[in-house]
Amino acid sequence: MKIPEEILKTASEKGTYQPKLSLFVQKEGGGTQSTGPHEVKLISSKLVKGSDFATKKERAEIQLLLEENGVEKTYQFPAQDKEGGVHYLVERFAPIPEGSVVVLEGKKAKSGVGSYISVQLLEDGELREPEGISTSTNGEIPVIEDEEIEL
Repeated sequence: MKIPEEILKTASEKGTYQPKLSLFVQKEGGGTQSTGPHEVKLISSKLVKGSDFATKKERAEIQLLLEENGVEKTYQFPAQDKEGGVHYLVERFAPIPEGSVVVLEGKKAKSGVGSYISVQLLEDGELREPEGISTSTNGEIPVIEDEEIEL
């Protein structure tokens, strides 16, 4: 639609709007589907206040500023998991320096229940796991949408 498109373009130019990176989309009839791999450059990260989708409670979240195909986008996730520990994506991104190129992809767990975000570092045309991360689950870490974090 023309008018909403113009509003978003103007807001983007003013810096009051940034598109979000979408790794999953809702399927008709329920469930989600991956949007495939996304090659992005990590520009920066910051701690922000967000809210839990299910409980609507305020929580600490990490907001990444990324660049995909020349377009700046944001991606946000909880700082802590449901049990109050470090969220797995914090662990995945911690060893990766700003300016690095990574491939992010929403994936279904092999068990068929749940999904997770795969984070792979792209160096010299090769994909690899970031160093210093736990591989005890072989990369299969379910994303839990109802995580609670106390601020």
